Amino acid sequence: KKGKGAMATNFIAVGIFANVLATTGVIASNKLLLVRQRFPFVITGLLLNFITTFSVLEVSCRLGHFTPKGLPRRERLLLAATAVLTVLFNNSSVEANSVGTYQMGKLLIVPCIIALERARGIPRTYTPMMYLTLVLIAVGVALSTVTDVQLTPRGLAISACSIVLTAHYQIWQSSKQHEHALSAQQITHDAVQVQVLLALPASLLLDLGVPWLKRFLLLPPVGLLDLDDASGGLRILSGPGGTSELLVNLAVNNLMAVGINLTTYFVIGATSPVTYQVVGQLKTVLVIAIGYVFFDIPPPPGWLAMRCCGIVLAVVGIFIYGMLKASAMKVKGK
Repeated sequence: KKGKGAMATNFIAVGIFANVLATTGVIASNKLLLVRQRFPFVITGLLLNFITTFSVLEVSCRLGHFTPKGLPRRERLLLAATAVLTVLFNNSSVEANSVGTYQMGKLLIVPCIIALERARGIPRTYTPMMYLTLVLIAVGVALSTVTDVQLTPRGLAISACSIVLTAHYQIWQSSKQHEHALSAQQITHDAVQVQVLLALPASLLLDLGVPWLKRFLLLPPVGLLDLDDASGGLRILSGPGGTSELLVNLAVNNLMAVGINLTTYFVIGATSPVTYQVVGQLKTVLVIAIGYVFFDIPPPPGWLAMRCCGIVLAVVGIFIYGMLKASAMKVKGK
């Protein structure tokens, strides 16, 4: 039993590492696509991610690596719809709020998850030390990310919807995965089929047919077939790196997206929605730290010191929380 518990802990650690690596890679890839390669097509990008994920899993399934198994039709549709709404309100919150307000909203997801779990009677155990480390992580991330907090009625309403939907989606996803005994491959394979069907008509309509409609979604109103004024060719092929660089980056982006989709379901299913949010804070801190080191102009000394203290606090809190969870899993496995 001890050996099995240690092996399970190692698998979870590998899954978390892979999720962090894939997510930070996709963030860097998306930045290149948007800024350097002139590819601001979020919906089409998501569609390509979904198609790639489904294709990889379908091949894996046919090779016998896992047996297809899914949720009942109604639950699958609800899960997919909730996922779409979560992304929609999250993106709307980015637009409607300042960066500081948006980050504060993200920090409120953890207490929202805990409150919803208690209200629904979901058996989760959080020790006082775990609560303390969650507060430490929140303070650290706030110090390292929150620069301005501007409150508006519209922004607060959208942020509240985003927080509740994210918390509800991750709790529901975890509970349904356990209820129907689905592996990460099975639930991803099942859910991504519906996501493709939702994203395909949206991509054809908004990125190809009538891109001006994207103004109402606060997205750049450009289309896949728009021409570049300088070269006369397609705009999406006019980036500094040319067609080859665009195709390579899209391929890398989509392969990393497969990793994100699989490891997200795995980490939530193997741990809990709160632990996944802690992993999300680690990703936020890493992206900020990398930005300070490699990309950002050096800020004023006092400002940098506060941000560095925040990063250290968050990393220490995440490390302690990880040890507490690992210890709790060992006790549970005995």
